[in-house]
Amino acid sequence: GVTWNNSGAFTFDGAEKVLELVGLPATVTATLSGNVATNAGTYTASAVIALVDSDNYTLVGSVADLEWTINKRVIDLSAIQWDYTGALIYNGAEQSVVLTGIPADLAEILGVTYEGNTATVVGTYTATATFTCNSDNFIIEGLAVLSLEWSIDKADYDMSGIRFEDVTVLYDGKLHGLTINGTLPAGVKVTYSASVSAVGVHTITATFTGDYANYNEIAPMTATLTITANNVNNHVYSDTNGNVIVEVEAENGVPIDNSFVVGDDSHLYTGFKLADGTYAKVITALDISFMKDGVYMPVEDNFTVKMLIPESLRAKANLKVIYIKNDGTIEDIESTRDGDYMVFDTTHFSTYAIVEITDAPVDAEPTDLTWLWILLACLLVVGIIIVIILMLRKKGGDEEPNEDVVEPENEPEGPVDEAPAEETPVEEAPVEEAPVEEAPVEEAPAEEAPVEEAPVVEEAPVEEAPVAAEPKEIVAPLVILPSEEGDDENVKRAMVGDQIIMVRFRSSFQSRLIQSENEVQDYYTVIKNALLSYKGVKSRTSWNFESFNKGRIQCAKMNIKGKALLVYLNLTPAEYNVNKYHFTDVSDKPKFGDVPMLMKVRSDRALKYVLELIEEMMNKLEIPMANVPNVDYHMPYEDTETLAKRGLVKVILPAGMTLDENSNIVRMDVGALIDSANADKEENETTEAPVEEIPVVEAPVVEEAPVEEAPVAAEPEIHVDVVEADAMISDEEAQASIVHIHTGNKKSGGKLALVNVDTICENFENGETVDLNALKAKLLVSKKASGVKILARGVMTKSLTVIADKFSIQAVKMITLAGGTVEIDD
Repeated sequence: GVTWNNSGAFTFDGAEKVLELVGLPATVTATLSGNVATNAGTYTASAVIALVDSDNYTLVGSVADLEWTINKRVIDLSAIQWDYTGALIYNGAEQSVVLTGIPADLAEILGVTYEGNTATVVGTYTATATFTCNSDNFIIEGLAVLSLEWSIDKADYDMSGIRFEDVTVLYDGKLHGLTINGTLPAGVKVTYSASVSAVGVHTITATFTGDYANYNEIAPMTATLTITANNVNNHVYSDTNGNVIVEVEAENGVPIDNSFVVGDDSHLYTGFKLADGTYAKVITALDISFMKDGVYMPVEDNFTVKMLIPESLRAKANLKVIYIKNDGTIEDIESTRDGDYMVFDTTHFSTYAIVEITDAPVDAEPTDLTWLWILLACLLVVGIIIVIILMLRKKGGDEEPNEDVVEPENEPEGPVDEAPAEETPVEEAPVEEAPVEEAPVEEAPAEEAPVEEAPVVEEAPVEEAPVAAEPKEIVAPLVILPSEEGDDENVKRAMVGDQIIMVRFRSSFQSRLIQSENEVQDYYTVIKNALLSYKGVKSRTSWNFESFNKGRIQCAKMNIKGKALLVYLNLTPAEYNVNKYHFTDVSDKPKFGDVPMLMKVRSDRALKYVLELIEEMMNKLEIPMANVPNVDYHMPYEDTETLAKRGLVKVILPAGMTLDENSNIVRMDVGALIDSANADKEENETTEAPVEEIPVVEAPVVEEAPVEEAPVAAEPEIHVDVVEADAMISDEEAQASIVHIHTGNKKSGGKLALVNVDTICENFENGETVDLNALKAKLLVSKKASGVKILARGVMTKSLTVIADKFSIQAVKMITLAGGTVEIDD
């Protein structure tokens, strides 16, 4: 009946565990072994029994051994958590995350090791905690590794003590700016959008930079700098950097919608030799002008101009201002010094330069083309004399052949070949032959031995021009032919009488709106109502745009391109998130200087953003809302011919053709075309035919007879002016059309000669290549010129390949529209 006092199952708790025998009689003794333990494990308890009184007692039975255990203690990790409630904020010091909920008595036994739980800079990290049990008395239940995604977020700079306040100053001709008040946090710097000098209200933006890797970006601050005029009658213009300040007292010659533009031409000029033998070294040369819709506008008024002297040269005393003319010659300007500015008066604008007067020659001298004009004048006079002599020598024959040539239509001379050329009784060819005296005259001497007969035959065409009975003007209906697949929508084929010509259309903003889709007109109506809902905002429609102004402040412009409504806003693009608004920064284009943020509206989402930006723009401009009712601005569709009759689409015809008042009839001034052709022909003759070779000179002239047909047949199809080119091709498209080549002939440094598009058009023929050598050969640039820049002017009527060092963007457009190629020699 003796047993062990426990079944033999314990859980480790750090205390000693002991097994005892129960029911042991007093007459016996027990010696126990294996019955005491502290740590987890399996043990065997044994008992050795002995009688105390062996004489009187006898043992019956025995005490069996007992296998017993102390089980390992189970550690439950479910209550253990990370000490992390959210993103930590950057503070410049090391930060960490640790586990909580670990019992103190188990901290050492569990043996936690961490990875990725400490960091200093902003970022997202992964922390892991790994448990390793350091005792045989414990067992881990659950995950042995715990992980955590944690982060350190950007902190905010403390800008609470920084102020950027509005300031009003009196105009003094100097640059003014605004500065912040307060001490910036360590590592933060500030830059300002502009310093200005012109009278008016200017918005200045303070932009802050710092450690944006660990701190949130600081929003720009804006404040208003108001410069008030000393005299309310004065109007002041200034470029962004204050390099040029222009004052005009009356402003009679400057329309309110013109933009003031200053271009730096300093790289084009090095120096000039003056009439007194001294030299003018160019310090800075600025092209001062007013522009409207990207086109230079002539203005005339009494202007006072201030040009800023470069800081490094302000200590020099021998400075003055000169006027650089388009032909490269110069004119002295009476100027004075006013502090850091050179001041002079003028009535018009062009390129003006601040120069330093020296006795030493300057590297490059002016391109003086006076000799060229003298040479051309002499050639013209000699040409006129030769023509008169030729005509006098041809006189003296019988004049009756005049009538013989006019009346018969089967005459064997040159005119017979031209008469059938698609002419009706109102066709130009018979009239055109009248001044073409050389063709029949030249055939006769070329085929017949007697020289005397040539004057007799020549008399007919010579006398016919002044007495011709044919009308100078031919009138025919203009019929626009249906478009074919692949036709350019701005170029149409048309019938004038029996002749097919190419007609080009220039669409106005209003015509594009009328022919736009309903969705575009929906957007237009909403946006226009939004802009006009602000006090004092008025709209004005020009040929290319509709502008929205509050007094002298331009708020917005609208245009239409294809299925998109283009909206230009008076906002600074750099201040907005392009990934949200998807705008285009057009601040590099002068005509959009006041409205540099371009939004293309093709969807309701884009419309929403435009309305949001309009509200923000008006708040910045401090223009309040007004109680203005909405208006429906939808317009019914009209075809192109109807719009042309209303003057909303311009019809551009080949040279020599004009539309009458009702736009249905074309008038062709054939006489003018013939006179022009003959003038060109006579000029060619003066250079090819010496007077003393009269009997022989007609042969080459025979070859030129077909040239007289060119003005009527092919040349009129090309007629591109600056305004048309600027409207039909965007700056981006023009830039993309430029071909870059490398001839190896380009010289570095030196002065670029300036040549206008109409000049090369007058001196080269269709299909020719125009480069520096060709221009020098025709005496259109100085022999010393190392390069050439092509500028836009006049009308382009020929297809040419033009190779130059630089082009104005309008020149690129004119050459490209005329079918030519623009190449830049790199």
